[in-house]
Amino acid sequence: MELLNKVCLVAGASGAIGSAIARRFQCEGARLALTSRSGAAESLTLGADGRNNLSFALDVCDWDNVERVATSIADCWGRIDVLVNCTGVIGPIGPLLQSDVQAWRKAVEINLIGAFHLVRAAVPRVEVRPTVGLISRHTAPQRPRSCGSQKVLPVSCARAILTSMPSRRAR
Repeated sequence: MELLNKVCLVAGASGAIGSAIARRFQCEGARLALTSRSGAAESLTLGADGRNNLSFALDVCDWDNVERVATSIADCWGRIDVLVNCTGVIGPIGPLLQSDVQAWRKAVEINLIGAFHLVRAAVPRVEVRPTVGLISRHTAPQRPRSCGSQKVLPVSCARAILTSMPSRRAR
């Protein structure tokens, strides 16, 4: 089992993709730190082997909240081996000039700043080993466009920025 006793933080574990990943990691014997916006235990329940699971309410836009969750995981298990980010939103879809500015801002905050917060909080708690991983889900149906009559998706913009980030741990 490749994930046996690995400490895996699954942010957004109450969604379809996050819960599927968490179930698979549980089958592989991982120790799971599961988060959702509400932190409701019933939305983060995986079944019989709850002893290797922690659950947290997490707002990825709130740095202090993200830092507290990462600290709690490290206090319990000493490290974070894998970070899975399933917290992204697509945001408003439509012509740029008709897009709601606040909804666009919130989508970028969740998709970009939230992803940064997760990585920033996890990296100091990672023991340097070749088995450490980062999985970030940022999906979008099209590339961002800049014309006023074209659709511009905040998730596409955040995705473009995140994919340009270095994949190696900063020293």
